[in-house]
Amino acid sequence: MFRIHRINKQMNPYGDVKHLGSCAQGECTDRATRYDAVRHYGYLDGVRGAAVLLVIFSHTSNEKAHVIPGLSLSGAGKLGVWLFFTLSAFLLCARLIDMFRLDRPGWRVIASYGAGRVARIFPLYIVVILVYWFFGRVEAGEVAPHLLLLEGKSIFWAIPVEFKFYALLPLIAYALSRLSPAPATMAVLVLFVNVLLTVMFPLKDYPPNTLSFLPYVSIFLWGVLAAHCAQAGILKPPRRMSSIILIICLVLTLPTAGNFVLLILGGAALPASEFHFLGPLQGLLSSLLILHGLTVPWLRRGFENRVVMYTGKISFSMYLWHILLLEKALQATWLPLGLKGIATLTVSFILSVATYALIEKPGISFGHRLGARILAGGEVVKPEMARAAPGPEPS
Repeated sequence: MFRIHRINKQMNPYGDVKHLGSCAQGECTDRATRYDAVRHYGYLDGVRGAAVLLVIFSHTSNEKAHVIPGLSLSGAGKLGVWLFFTLSAFLLCARLIDMFRLDRPGWRVIASYGAGRVARIFPLYIVVILVYWFFGRVEAGEVAPHLLLLEGKSIFWAIPVEFKFYALLPLIAYALSRLSPAPATMAVLVLFVNVLLTVMFPLKDYPPNTLSFLPYVSIFLWGVLAAHCAQAGILKPPRRMSSIILIICLVLTLPTAGNFVLLILGGAALPASEFHFLGPLQGLLSSLLILHGLTVPWLRRGFENRVVMYTGKISFSMYLWHILLLEKALQATWLPLGLKGIATLTVSFILSVATYALIEKPGISFGHRLGARILAGGEVVKPEMARAAPGPEPS
């Protein structure tokens, strides 16, 4: 059985897996830091890095400025966003389940969680919105609605959607932490609700990049289901063949690969936008990818490349900056089209390294200290005690 908690170095067959705390359920040496129980895997950073690269490659391909010459990933950006959504749900739900199992008032847990989310997202988000306004990408009258999460122009649509999920998640995690005497039964219940919501609010009935939360609920719930299965220890390492099938299915959901198969079979190619409506299916496949990587060493190693993992750490910055930088590259008449995508990716990476170090990382540290202090009831918390598993960067 695989568990996110209740494993130590000796019991873990994958000795390279890092953890940021020694807390098992009910076994922490310091109660203020029990929410440190969720391990942070470099593999998941790698998945996040792959997700943001899909988004960037997709947007550059839309402009025929392919990062990889001859490879068009136009329309694949949504798969990267769905992967962000599912990964957010997985990491945050697992962490919240542990937090709700503390002997702390529920309001403290929610306040600590909320403070961490705001400190994680808003410092960089505010800076980016102001920069986009300075360059004319956001109108003056749109700045306040964007900061209040009432609007989501261009790539910013994902931020309000994520925060709507953040608001709903504590209720879901509380239910899973308190009402799971039969983990398999709860997993079936979450799956049933997920399928029901998919049927009631199909993504194809909504305009692209809608701020409505309803069509995306099922995508997030796949991550919640994965977190519950991992936390409850009801997973077994899958057979290698199932992992291969998973990878094939993931590849086929990409517009380029999917259309290639359709053409071979004698069918007609679909517009890239049609693949955006595969969100629920891609949410399922994303959750399987997350869980497979946590239990299959050879698959996990593929995402544990240091460059890809570091790209995952700075993925929030890269996601927010790349559209503005792509527009500037397209306006540079002196730059050949074949280099505009490469330039966008390169400058996005360099700028993101800086904004992660100067804005994101201090915000994360502050959120961890504030969250630990809220859980501890206002007591002064030592920096090493405030360390927590890093939350996921939204899309």
